[in-house]
Amino acid sequence: MTPMNFKRTPSIKTLWQEKKWLGVLWTIISLIFLAVFIYFSMQPSTGEPVRKELEKEFKAIAPLPHAISQDYQSTFKDQHALVEGYYLSTASYQQIRQYYVDELAKHGWQFKQESELRDLGRGLGKTMIFCKGTFNAEIEYFGMDRQPNDWAYAFGLSWGLRPDLCRKQS
Repeated sequence: MTPMNFKRTPSIKTLWQEKKWLGVLWTIISLIFLAVFIYFSMQPSTGEPVRKELEKEFKAIAPLPHAISQDYQSTFKDQHALVEGYYLSTASYQQIRQYYVDELAKHGWQFKQESELRDLGRGLGKTMIFCKGTFNAEIEYFGMDRQPNDWAYAFGLSWGLRPDLCRKQS
């Protein structure tokens, strides 16, 4: 029988000396990145179920009487969700404000803050923020300086977009 010539697997020392370690290192790093990518792509999104909950809450809150819905959007990502509607109305800011303060209170929302919307020092409208747990409700009023067929106000519910505003009380 003739002896077979088997190549021995080179040791790490030999690979290092021959600079073949770069290929080994590249392979190991690639496998780690692949494993991390697969792990995170298999994780369920938190944003999708929260978006559905926000949509349900949004539909439970009646819009201002006589307001005409202009647009509706519902979006989510892993760590945030947003549901919002845009409305045309002839109501004043005070009428819209009073309606939503009362309507949102009926659904367990608490008034948080009110501020003026400004652009380059010019007042454009007003915004109000309400909280319910970690959810935000925001009303933006642009009725002061808008075109006749533009929406007068927007009403939206969100989670994770502005976590500093509404925090769950422990």
